[in-house]
Amino acid sequence: MRISKPIHFIGLGGAGCNALEYIHQQGIKAKYTGISYLERPHLPKDIHFITFVRQSKWQLFDGSKLFTQHCRYILLAGLGGNTGSYLVEELTQLLKARHIEFLTICSFPFSLEGNQRRITAEKVKTRFESTVNFICFDLNFIIRTWGDQTLSSAFEKADQQFYWLSQGLNFN
Repeated sequence: MRISKPIHFIGLGGAGCNALEYIHQQGIKAKYTGISYLERPHLPKDIHFITFVRQSKWQLFDGSKLFTQHCRYILLAGLGGNTGSYLVEELTQLLKARHIEFLTICSFPFSLEGNQRRITAEKVKTRFESTVNFICFDLNFIIRTWGDQTLSSAFEKADQQFYWLSQGLNFN
């Protein structure tokens, strides 16, 4: 009988950390880490938080014990911003190169978030869309499905989408 590796959710940037918190609230037994440049002092004690600055990226990629062969990783990020887009690109490459089990789940920004965010997101999405364990969903589906929403309601639905997609756990 094969014993399954534990899951480690990693939220990248603001949207990724918000999704991470939502998934944590659902009571899934897993390890949780949030990485963002903005501190999040309200996080529950069992969510490890790393303040990210690009100058210290070696701590995440080279010198860190964050990524081992002992876990299955689920990276969560909103594309379009600097932190989530940058980290999802770097960490997806790292995990793929090290042959570590992972699933990357990203959200593509709402149209109302502006052209520059969508251009940034499109670059990352295009780079990884042929990767089997990379999923990107467009936040505009929320408006198409549920109609106009308050921003907080729309982002809560986005967090739910991250949760639902993470439950597929299609690792390769």
